[in-house]
Amino acid sequence: GLTLCAAGAAAAIHAPAPLAAQAIAPQAYAGMHWRSIGPYRSGNVYSVSGVPGDPTTYYLGMPEGGVWKTTDGGTVWTPVFDSVHVASIGAVAVAPSRPNTVYVGTGDPTGWSFTPGNGVYKSTDAGKTWLHLGLERTRYITALIVDPRDPNIVLVGALGARAGGGANAARGVYRTTDGGRTWTHVLYKDAFTGVADMTADALEPGVVYAALQRSAFGLTPAQRDSLAPLGTGIYRSTDEGATWMPMPGTGLPARAQSFEIAVATGTQGRRVYAEAQGLGRDASGLYRSDDGGRTWQLTT
Repeated sequence: GLTLCAAGAAAAIHAPAPLAAQAIAPQAYAGMHWRSIGPYRSGNVYSVSGVPGDPTTYYLGMPEGGVWKTTDGGTVWTPVFDSVHVASIGAVAVAPSRPNTVYVGTGDPTGWSFTPGNGVYKSTDAGKTWLHLGLERTRYITALIVDPRDPNIVLVGALGARAGGGANAARGVYRTTDGGRTWTHVLYKDAFTGVADMTADALEPGVVYAALQRSAFGLTPAQRDSLAPLGTGIYRSTDEGATWMPMPGTGLPARAQSFEIAVATGTQGRRVYAEAQGLGRDASGLYRSDDGGRTWQLTT
């Protein structure tokens, strides 16, 4: 699935000309067909993670359905998180270098569920048993990134309490280098601004983007307008999340209700896509940056 980032720019947006879409010959994808593979517990799936080199094994997290696993490409799904007694899931990530290691971030941040989580869990036996790694006060976790070479290096993006939930100093990005035994709070803006999304370049794992956003969930339009700008911003790291720099984000909505972000692999982190839901006259749509998040164009 597409993982997209939060961003915000204080400058007024002048709608740029949309970029021309590349034409693709129909015969290039004529043999591809979609089918539903379940599970039928819920219509909302927030996070999916697969095992590299194994096209049949996947884990998925649901807002109120826990974590499910398939080892036959979706023919049969098995709930593997019931013993934890936490139903709301925000992120699931398999360690690429050690597929039996799986991390789960609890607390669905989409608004579909109102159930907060209680931090991060880890399995080292492919989902059979789980160990609690702390970060209970994060409430809602939006993203997990595991180093493709070292299963002990993990980044966690925390949205924190929703609008109306008050100050929460546990918002931001956390990093561990020892598999979750200890955590460092590596990115924090304020007690009201959390991480809407986070993404890394699969070929350049040192390049990471985080989208920070002040939640407007549950507010009236008038209340949202009074928050402008909503404390949003795109941050970039070139040392795998150890340190962060704010990006100008010129061209992105100054006020946005939601963001997701994705990095185009193989571009050394220069090409980035952001999906933004603007408020008021700010344009919603898919934005693209070719300079590492400094400037953006509305593509559609």
